[in-house]
Amino acid sequence: MNRKNLTAAVLAGLAGAAGIASTAQAVNMNPDGLGQVLIYPYYTVNGGNVTILSVVNTTGQGKAVKVRFLEGMNSVEVLDFNLYMSEYDVWAGAIIPDGNDGAALTVTDTSCTVPTIEGQDDQTQEFLTLAYAGGTVTEGDGGPDGRDRLTEGYFEMIEMGTIEEGSPVEAATTHVTDPTAEGYGYPGDCDAHVGLWSIRDDIVGAWLEDADLYLDPPSGGLFGGAAVVNAMKGSMYSYDARALQGYSMSIQHSVPGETEPNLGTGDVFTATVFLDDGATYEFDGLLALDAVSAVFMHDAVMNEYNTEDLGNDTRAASEWVVTFPTKRDYVEGAAREPFTSVWSDNDEDSINDGACEIVKFGPGEYGLWNREEETIPLTPPDPNNDDPVFSPSEIVPPDEPQIPTSNLCYEVNVIRFGALPEGADPDTYAGPSEILGSSRLLNINNTGLGFENGWASINLLDADDPNDDEDDGLERYLVDARLQPALGGLPVTGFWLSEFQNQFAPVNLPSGEAGSGTATQHYGGIFNHKGTRMVSTGSVSD
Repeated sequence: MNRKNLTAAVLAGLAGAAGIASTAQAVNMNPDGLGQVLIYPYYTVNGGNVTILSVVNTTGQGKAVKVRFLEGMNSVEVLDFNLYMSEYDVWAGAIIPDGNDGAALTVTDTSCTVPTIEGQDDQTQEFLTLAYAGGTVTEGDGGPDGRDRLTEGYFEMIEMGTIEEGSPVEAATTHVTDPTAEGYGYPGDCDAHVGLWSIRDDIVGAWLEDADLYLDPPSGGLFGGAAVVNAMKGSMYSYDARALQGYSMSIQHSVPGETEPNLGTGDVFTATVFLDDGATYEFDGLLALDAVSAVFMHDAVMNEYNTEDLGNDTRAASEWVVTFPTKRDYVEGAAREPFTSVWSDNDEDSINDGACEIVKFGPGEYGLWNREEETIPLTPPDPNNDDPVFSPSEIVPPDEPQIPTSNLCYEVNVIRFGALPEGADPDTYAGPSEILGSSRLLNINNTGLGFENGWASINLLDADDPNDDEDDGLERYLVDARLQPALGGLPVTGFWLSEFQNQFAPVNLPSGEAGSGTATQHYGGIFNHKGTRMVSTGSVSD
């Protein structure tokens, strides 16, 4: 496939011919953080962590919102329910270990959910394995069926509709704000929402017959965020949810527990993509899902890393989260562009364990730089000496130069930077990582390459293995309805989590006690990935 990047002149011509998309009529990533759809790239309960979360309704009308949590290997749904928010409402919760090797959602918020969470004795609902492990109506996905798949993933919130002003649903949803009134601080009647979805005494709930009743089309205005909190470390690392606007112009109010609405059920097939030079490009998708994918498309993502060891138990750690929020619908059964692989068994143990996409750290031979613009020259690894290579790596004879490549196999991928722990086998090491506690990760031994800190770039465009002469020239593109041009790379989001640890903080002893000491402190932050976008003018067919 012959393709070339668009020049500014060609972009201008396309804008004139195809028209610049109107963000009101097209899916777009709202840089101000408000939208109809919120994507939260990561949650974890591993390594002593919990994940707290919130969503805010900034508008003067109530909202019906689908809340969905997905495990990180194959984006299988592990908890799904409807949330009904009153005007200017905030709903908050926390994802915690469930005491049974899995995870659970706990809430102290009073906003209405169907089924109810706030009304349960402990206000906690366990995440469920049925969709991937199989149950009475599901066959599972053929992957690992343990509860540990619940402990790491991501989640999404989708506005299904705006609650009609003056309706009985608005009255049942709205919190009592008069401190002197009965039920102060609580919605008017959460059981009313349950009743509308239920059959009670042979009376069919109104929403079972007409799900659009008392609702108007979605209007946006939601924002949210989450944070990974570790009480033992005294650390908290927070991020903002990615906000999509223009996702749907129609009501998508569904029965709680259904897999709809989802990122592929919107009624908008176009997307406004903001290009690197400040221009905008209108993408016209074959499916509504493609429009959502388009706003996440990048041919490369990049960020920093830091693993400095300053001595005296003062050191830095870095982990990247790389999430493909629409991948699940491109890799089931048969791969669909831009993805090239399917959810399948990759190690011949009869268990599906990933839809692996080969990626290279680039541009450049290694795609890894220190803070002084230095990078590593390409040298063939030699099994007889200690020449540095990315780990885990394949040992090859010295006369067969190998360009380092890696596989990102999951919907949620964690990349750990730094040398392997002492005694770890580079062929089998999978964690747990120091910060997020992930045991499904890729390790980049930057210190083995001589770099303690710097930055790196992941090439998501090239899909070929440069070490295989028969696998040459393959590239990833999201095809649009006109078949050209197409967006290069993969739909991706995520962040770099940087953590520092030291033991210089003084311990404050109780009054009257003698002695002094220091305590280990952890602190750091989350930094969103940066990226580039590429539009191709070539044919999308071979």
